[in-house]
Amino acid sequence: MSMPSTHHPLFDTADCSEGQTGNVWFIGGVLGAGRAVNRSCTVSAGTALFLNITANGPVDNTGCDATGAFIEPTAFSIDQLRANADSALDARIDSRGQCEIDGVDIQHLSGLDPPYRVQSTVFSYTIPPFDNLLVLINGPCYENPPAADLTVDEAVADGVYVMIHPLAVGRHTIRFGNPNRVPLGNVYHITVTETGK
Repeated sequence: MSMPSTHHPLFDTADCSEGQTGNVWFIGGVLGAGRAVNRSCTVSAGTALFLNITANGPVDNTGCDATGAFIEPTAFSIDQLRANADSALDARIDSRGQCEIDGVDIQHLSGLDPPYRVQSTVFSYTIPPFDNLLVLINGPCYENPPAADLTVDEAVADGVYVMIHPLAVGRHTIRFGNPNRVPLGNVYHITVTETGK
């Protein structure tokens, strides 16, 4: 959310290393899931991968009105935000999520309540004043938010995610998708290098 929407991995316009830090990297498809991705990534040994299969978020108290103007924040409680995130994902989740790693199928990604479906902890995020993801998601009012960098303090997300333990040094292929949209059509070609090389 803190990255400009141009040159952003969610649109396949940036290297998968863009914005990544630490020993867990986030990977996924493209915003809106309208098309498949085919990406090549190089990661250091010891890097875990957090894969978004299907997600909805952030859900928070900010928004745009029907005219496209920024509105005063609503006052949903955390429990209400969680319920909103849950129902929003229920309305769009595919019942047959799929993922395979080096040809091995990940089981139990199906249904509305698979074991890989989780809600986030409460988090905050800051968007850039221009060229931010919320303009694309929620409307033009975020092109000029009330603050130079708008920070939202209470947000939650709901989704189906897979945490992939660090892969062995070498080449790997991760495929994911769903039969109704892109059956295993999202592909990551992962090259794991020795740390520091």
